[in-house]
Amino acid sequence: FEAYGFACKTIDGHNFDEINAALHWAQANDKPSFIACRTVIAKDAPTKAGSSASHGSPLGASEIEGLRKNLGWQVGNFEIPYDI
Repeated sequence: FEAYGFACKTIDGHNFDEINAALHWAQANDKPSFIACRTVIAKDAPTKAGSSASHGSPLGASEIEGLRKNLGWQVGNFEIPYDI
């Protein structure tokens, strides 16, 4: 993308502050912008984070239980807290 004249930036795709800053950077830029967000698939899943085992298949009940614990997620399935 740089060779085509884009302004390019790589950020941590799990870091909300970096995402916000990159979006502001892109909006202020005169060039077309490309933001590469580095992420980890199934981040915080106890045994499948970063592995192909989480790609295209269900995590399974025990992995989801561990993920919820790691994230501190205490609401029920398919429930979204009001403040979100």
